[in-house]
Amino acid sequence: MCRLLLFAIASTLCTCVYAQTPRDLLLDSLRLEMQALAAQDQTPGFAAALVTADGTVYEEGFGFADIAKQRPYTPHTTQNIGSISKTFIGLSLLQAEREGILSMEDPINKYLPFKVVHPRYPNRPILLKHLATHTAGISDDKFYDTAYSLLEPMTVDKGEIAKAEYKEMIFASGMKQYPLGEYLRRFFTEDGAFFHKKNFTKQAPGERHVYSNVGAALAAYVLECAAKKPFPAWTEQYIFQPLGMDNTGWAPADVDPTTAFQHYFSNRKPMPDYILSTYPDGGLRTSIHQLGLYCSAIIEGMEKGNELLPKEGYQRWLADSVRVPGDEAVYGYFLERMDSGFYGHSGGDPGITTLMYINEENNYGHLVFISGTPQDGGFFLEALTALIRSGRKLAALEE
Repeated sequence: MCRLLLFAIASTLCTCVYAQTPRDLLLDSLRLEMQALAAQDQTPGFAAALVTADGTVYEEGFGFADIAKQRPYTPHTTQNIGSISKTFIGLSLLQAEREGILSMEDPINKYLPFKVVHPRYPNRPILLKHLATHTAGISDDKFYDTAYSLLEPMTVDKGEIAKAEYKEMIFASGMKQYPLGEYLRRFFTEDGAFFHKKNFTKQAPGERHVYSNVGAALAAYVLECAAKKPFPAWTEQYIFQPLGMDNTGWAPADVDPTTAFQHYFSNRKPMPDYILSTYPDGGLRTSIHQLGLYCSAIIEGMEKGNELLPKEGYQRWLADSVRVPGDEAVYGYFLERMDSGFYGHSGGDPGITTLMYINEENNYGHLVFISGTPQDGGFFLEALTALIRSGRKLAALEE
């Protein structure tokens, strides 16, 4: 009888330990979906994460950060994240505005050491909010590719990779990196090596949304000049350190090299690492885990504020939103807001695709990092959709 009683107690305890809650089952289902995507072998490596204001709900990496070394891609693998970097410009500008260092209504020439004038509308000043909403009348079409330069020599020959990829890398191999202000002076002043009338649109400042990477970089430089502090130093002091983003930065030397991923061409041959003279517009290097800390802080900030900004400061982020012609989106200060109820940003550069979108309906954040070029162009959307679906189900459990 005693043995039967002990067995019954032990069985009950085991049942309690291994019983899964509905939340556990949903997260298990998400893991299975992601593992199924990984099994498609679409890309060398990728990671996905789901976060809330309280922190990370799910994060996982798949495949390889470095195929040759068989180093796995994990949530702590670091890579450049493309245009999600621009959201850090937006947040930094809002922080500086709150401190009285600048105003989004200011003409940018109030702070710049060289004048930036739209050649077709010399009497229409470009305001800082124009840069932040991509309405400054600035275009990337003519010379923006001069912002890219290689950090390593090419290791593949013509014919080994796609023609477009080879052309892109060969052009970058002939470029040099310039300090941010020097590059922008060359791009925007009439005597600059990269100046051209086509660096500006036909629309006057404030008239129409035209996405511009170099315009975003100029906004970061305006902050540098107004605050008398380099943009990397600002983000380190006022964003990275408070959030514990201790393996994040704007240059390769800013992150632990043992966590860094290897870039790949579409056929998975190694791609040389590169850097941007206009680094604030797309050059941030971080992991999906650390970007999750940032995304979580945005969600919290929009709800009640935090150490980065008070609630009203966060709400300013989507102020002065401008409709994107022909698209279901509006742009706040380097933050995209979709009519479907999501806000955030995406990123794309040679060898990478990244996504960070927050669902306003349930305040879940969804992040995807992809290394290389998926064979199926819809791969990243499949991963994002799986996260969104799981976030909605988890939020429903919490109601």
